Amino acid sequence: MTRTQSIVAALSAIVLVALLMRVVAEANGPRIKETPVAIVDAGVDAAPSSADAQAAVTPEGGVEPRDGGAVLITDLRDLPEASDGGGTEKAVRQVRFGVVLVQFAGAQGAAAGARSREAAATLAAELGEEAKKDFKAAVRRGDPGSTEDAGRMHRGILEPGPERILFSLAVGDVGGPVETPRGYWIVKRLE
Repeated sequence: MTRTQSIVAALSAIVLVALLMRVVAEANGPRIKETPVAIVDAGVDAAPSSADAQAAVTPEGGVEPRDGGAVLITDLRDLPEASDGGGTEKAVRQVRFGVVLVQFAGAQGAAAGARSREAAATLAAELGEEAKKDFKAAVRRGDPGSTEDAGRMHRGILEPGPERILFSLAVGDVGGPVETPRGYWIVKRLE
């Protein structure tokens, strides 16, 4: 082996070891970042405008967004856990649910002439109250994609905000509205 080949082999080994160390570090690093759950502007995540603009947990178990509409993962930690504690072997792994969707301009799948985020938030709050009394009527008033029975959802599929609310509901309870990339969701746990 020539001197040049030896140097190239040594450098290749160093690069390979460095890449392997990076992969291992990323795999063992923190899994939860303090990033916004809610999409604020046309697909761009944004942090709240100031440190004192805290999200609040509502009496219904939802989260009131920070200024700018963002809900951070740290805000969701204050939500009530499922009745079984959420972290035990008995924790619910999947739920069956229904959803009322209220879309707004910039949300995934929203029509070109969709309502503004503010108008959607107002309608979602109204439909959230209606859904607690008559979920079927709220579904009829929701946007296309609303359904009384969306089927089963496994843990780890949804974004943290809607998943936390959905999995913390008791069977028959309604939660939300919560902002998702697809618009505001009001959910009802069926099973």
